[in-house]
Amino acid sequence: MEPANASDRKSIRRQEKAAAIADRQRREVIAEIMATRPGRSWLWDTLATCSIFATTHSPDASIAAFSEGRRSVGLALLSDILAACPDQFI
Repeated sequence: MEPANASDRKSIRRQEKAAAIADRQRREVIAEIMATRPGRSWLWDTLATCSIFATTHSPDASIAAFSEGRRSVGLALLSDILAACPDQFI
């Protein structure tokens, strides 16, 4: 994706359209995965691995930082799931 030229409205609009398409495609992929029992199971395992429902506290700063990074990815995935198909998450 090329950087948007903030002074060119057409450039900004192209970037907005590309972002909207990418968002729609991401939601479609999540919905497809959530449409199957194995897909839901895999996503649940992935969310659990990311420790989104657990504390990431550690006295070791390196471990805490790593765990928070992993948790951040899990929270972004959870956000995508809830945006695409909240009823299937339950």
